[in-house]
Amino acid sequence: MDQKGQGSFEYILMVGGVLLLVAVTIVMLRGGVINSGKDSVNSSYVNYANATNTSGYV
Repeated sequence: MDQKGQGSFEYILMVGGVLLLVAVTIVMLRGGVINSGKDSVNSSYVNYANATNTSGYV
């Protein structure tokens, strides 16, 4: 009886792992992680450029 329970638990873990991989892949393909980092860097650069601009023009 223990073997049956262990087999079904392993199956549930495998299905959970596959679902996790699919979720991570979808987030990466949609650009949720990569674009948010890019936007943050662009925003930081613009803030830096505006703060160090001594010509009076923004």
